[in-house]
Amino acid sequence: MGATFSKVVYDPNQAEIAKVNRVDKTLYINSDIWKGLPAEEREFVLLHEAGHLVLQTADEFEANAYAVSQFAPIKTLTSSTLGQRIVVMQSILTPRESGFAADLVSGALSSITNVLPVLGIGSKSRQAELNANVAAQTQLIAAQSKADAKKATNNLIIGVLAGVILIVMGSLYFILKK
Repeated sequence: MGATFSKVVYDPNQAEIAKVNRVDKTLYINSDIWKGLPAEEREFVLLHEAGHLVLQTADEFEANAYAVSQFAPIKTLTSSTLGQRIVVMQSILTPRESGFAADLVSGALSSITNVLPVLGIGSKSRQAELNANVAAQTQLIAAQSKADAKKATNNLIIGVLAGVILIVMGSLYFILKK
């Protein structure tokens, strides 16, 4: 894995599935969530946290990129194992993350797809299907990111307008009170 955690602490009350203290190398795991994860998802989560530790970064994209590189070393996997790991990565990386997941999933999966024919894995139609799925996932995440950005912009506009209205009303109150 490349990283050694000094200690593992199970805390059912923490918000995240897992997090690592990069200074003392303690891994904190939400035991309630952890119990419900399949083994491969647990492995990916551990690799993600190891990425934070190995790279000494708080950047989620970098930790995910590290996890993907360790989770799907193409030359050592059979075609069925690779397929299972692709499914796990899609389930972990695509749920409405702010936008970096789209790049990460499409980049990782398209590079995997490009290597499959060289390894003699999968038919052209299966690879075309995978490419189409990657493209669809990327569009979905991009659309969700765009919608989230528009919602944030709308909330900001509403907040500014509400502030202006309050200022105008306050000013009118004091003017009329005199």
